[in-house]
Order: sequence, then C-alpha cells, then structure tokens
Amino acid sequence: KENVMDIENVEGVTGEIEEKVAVIDLTSGQAEADFTLIGYNINSVEFGKFQRQGLDLPLKIDENELYIDRRSADVLDAHKGDEIQIQTMNGLFHFRIKAIVDEDSRAGWGLGTAVFIPLEVAQEILGVHDSVNIIKVTNDGGVRSGEKHCDQVVKDMEVFLDGHQY
Repeated sequence: KENVMDIENVEGVTGEIEEKVAVIDLTSGQAEADFTLIGYNINSVEFGKFQRQGLDLPLKIDENELYIDRRSADVLDAHKGDEIQIQTMNGLFHFRIKAIVDEDSRAGWGLGTAVFIPLEVAQEILGVHDSVNIIKVTNDGGVRSGEKHCDQVVKDMEVFLDGHQY
C-alpha cells in the first residue's frame, strides 16, 4: 500500500507530538514541572474537536495561543487570557490561553495535565520540524463498532510502517 489511508477499515490517521514540559502561568504565578505539551494536527477533524461547555471550538488557533483543559487550568489557577510560559530544551515560549476546554473529546487525550497547541507550533518550539512521536489511528465504525477492527488494523499498520521511512 502506498498510503496508510489505503489500509482496510482505517477512517483517519494523524501524527502528533506529546512531550513533557515545564509550564508557568505568569498571571497566577503557579508553576508545574510535569505538563504534557500536545501538538495536534489542525486538519485531523475525524479525531474530534475541542469543546467549551459542549460547544465546538476551532482547531486552528493563532500561533501564540493554546488550549488547556479544566483540570490542568485548576492546577495552575489559570483563566482564559492568562499568559503561559512553556519551557522546552530550546528555551522559553509564551502563549495566551484561548480557552479552558472540556475534558472530553479531543482534550481527554491529555491523560494528566496538558496544554494543546497546533502541531506546527509544537514542532517549532521543540526543534523537531516535520517530526511526530505519536501516530493516532481511528477505525471505521465509530467508538464501539470500530473496536472489532483493531487487531487487523494494527497488523496492517505494522506492515505498512516497516516498509516506510517515518
């Protein structure tokens, strides 16, 4: 197969970045050394959207903005509009909280304290241009009925990835 989307029962595929970073809310003064920075693909709509009080928010946000989920915002005593400083191996980077998002749908992937920025911005601040460290796959059939395809899709993905540079 030439394209991962040619694999039977695959509905969508996206590459993302998940990286541990230190985060400081410069407005509240609260800091945490163990946050996950999630760089998401703004075109991967089949993986859900961010929501605030059940309403969809855009995946495309300004390069100096981020989303944070409610639990993570509570840890930082953070509010919409606060300035957030993220420390990576490449330096300190400043963002503004665009919204505090619901912990379901897309933001539920954080599995702990997390901030969410577009993939291209994450690649830039981490110095890993054109790279991802997570490949997410969604199967045909939705949350429940798509599960029956998991074993077959995993085997086919392993064969596909074995033959391709990534």
